[in-house]
Amino acid sequence: MSGYIDYYDQAPKWVRIVFSALGIPAFLYRLFKVIIEKAGDTSKLIYLILNVIPFIGTVIWVIDIVWCILDRKLPLCFADLSAPETVYQKAPEEPKEGE
Repeated sequence: MSGYIDYYDQAPKWVRIVFSALGIPAFLYRLFKVIIEKAGDTSKLIYLILNVIPFIGTVIWVIDIVWCILDRKLPLCFADLSAPETVYQKAPEEPKEGE
């Protein structure tokens, strides 16, 4: 589970957009995050449950796609929708040999 979460977090932008458009990979990402945290945060658990309600799930699906286009991490709860620190941090490039 944690391997999938790490892969999703480190995937290129286009992969995250495709995963969000498919819906199921984004849902699995949220599900695994909630399981790893042992559902300690009820707001994340409620947000996960709302994913399976047809109309609300569609709205969250669209939000996922927009968030990935904006290069932000998938929101795991409603608080993440307004948190600016959810932007993916680019890893600093290591200097090449000879520089």
